[in-house]
Amino acid sequence: MPRYPVDLHVDVARDGGTLSTRQVTARQDDQILLEALVSLSAPVDSLDYQQPIPDVPQPDSLPPVQEQLADFADEHNGFWVRPQPFDLRYVDAPPRLALELGEPSPRMRMWWRPGEPVADDEVLHSCLLAYLSGTTMVETALAMRGATPIGTFNALIDHALWFHRPVDMSDWVLSDQFSPSGIAGRGLSTSTMYNRAGQLVCLATQELYFGRAAA
Repeated sequence: MPRYPVDLHVDVARDGGTLSTRQVTARQDDQILLEALVSLSAPVDSLDYQQPIPDVPQPDSLPPVQEQLADFADEHNGFWVRPQPFDLRYVDAPPRLALELGEPSPRMRMWWRPGEPVADDEVLHSCLLAYLSGTTMVETALAMRGATPIGTFNALIDHALWFHRPVDMSDWVLSDQFSPSGIAGRGLSTSTMYNRAGQLVCLATQELYFGRAAA
């Protein structure tokens, strides 16, 4: 519950010359909300390479998601066109629009950035990217199931991120999302994220559960 404080417990799992690991447990009212392993590394002079950014339209040439979904504005009390804290520009069809297109696609690419200015804080920018990737990657698995966030139960099993370069959330970030597998009520999604200069800033994987809510 957001109105109660969350206590973070950080334990040293490993300290090395270049690599270190911390184990983080978030608790609220003695209930565990989250457990995370955080691996940290010191800068090393070595080979630098990456997968190139996909050839996609620039975000300024794409309509906001609210415009893409304007035909569904009367559904669910305006859920699809409601104001959001992030500006989302979809290259591929978002889940509600994908329902109208028949054959689902395992790939969903989108540009996003905060709707308001963000303080110049590298940690804050990394946190915003982690939060937003966690909320958008589910859409790729939903689209493959012919579903949308409305009326579809899902629970996060795992969410893992690998930061490759500092991210600047004051500008657009491209999330190239793909759902390679869905089985036994679970769905797997990946995301490769780039800045507008074409640099790969983060990779993420997410596994979700789409079974019964009582499970």
